[in-house]
Amino acid sequence: LHLSSEPEIAKAVQYAMSEMVRNTLEHSKSRHGAIVAAQLYAGKASPRRYVSIAVADAGIGVRATIQRNYKVASHSEALLKAIQPGVSGSSHELYGSSDNAGAGLFITRRVAAATQRYFMIASGDALFRTSIAKKKPRDERLVDPISFFPGTIVSVEIGLQEGADFSEILSLAREAFGGKMRQRRGDLSRRVRFT
Repeated sequence: LHLSSEPEIAKAVQYAMSEMVRNTLEHSKSRHGAIVAAQLYAGKASPRRYVSIAVADAGIGVRATIQRNYKVASHSEALLKAIQPGVSGSSHELYGSSDNAGAGLFITRRVAAATQRYFMIASGDALFRTSIAKKKPRDERLVDPISFFPGTIVSVEIGLQEGADFSEILSLAREAFGGKMRQRRGDLSRRVRFT
């Protein structure tokens, strides 16, 4: 994505993309993997420069995953639960464990917020999209109904403005996932195939 001159931004983009793919591998149970897309929007004006990343799978969806450990009455409730830290990571597969996982969507959302860009997750009949308004609505007000989609779509935009400080956010991510990611990187590399 041509971000070698901006290493902190490149790290944030790499983290978000790897976290979104890891979630798909860990939770979706999709027989077909996922589609991953990334686009650099290199506008002239600073607020118009951003990277957009999206991952879509045709798996079991967020509600089915969340219901393994929590009671949720709707797809909307499942999405709101999934973006809370420590909720969706209790799986014992791949990197998940009860003491370290479940912060990926939470941190990915914070990366977008740190640069005044959007984070979105959709599954079932619900879509959650953050707001960049100065006075942010409660999360419950950011969920909208959509036509039913059985899998999951996650999208994040990361602004490329100068002076964006991702160090605190990435430090949290490294603490949460660093050890497990290094330990099981071999397993992940055997499961990911680019076509």
